[in-house]
Amino acid sequence: MQRFYNTVDLDKVDFDTFRRIYHKIDRCPNLLNGLEWRPTQKGYHLIFHCAIKCDLCRFVFDDAKRYAIDLGREKCKQNV
Repeated sequence: MQRFYNTVDLDKVDFDTFRRIYHKIDRCPNLLNGLEWRPTQKGYHLIFHCAIKCDLCRFVFDDAKRYAIDLGREKCKQNV
């Protein structure tokens, strides 16, 4: 089975918002092996693998500036 690496950068969100987003992504049927999260200076990072190539979680929840920058990068430099 193929796995697709994804990250979501949640800047300037409180813990309740983080938990709500975490649980929404955690219910996705394409999520593999759950979510990993890390606190950052600005908020939180979510790290996960999906069964399909999909940017929906990033498009909906990720920091808009970071997502836009990633779209202009080479594939190997995205999602870091």
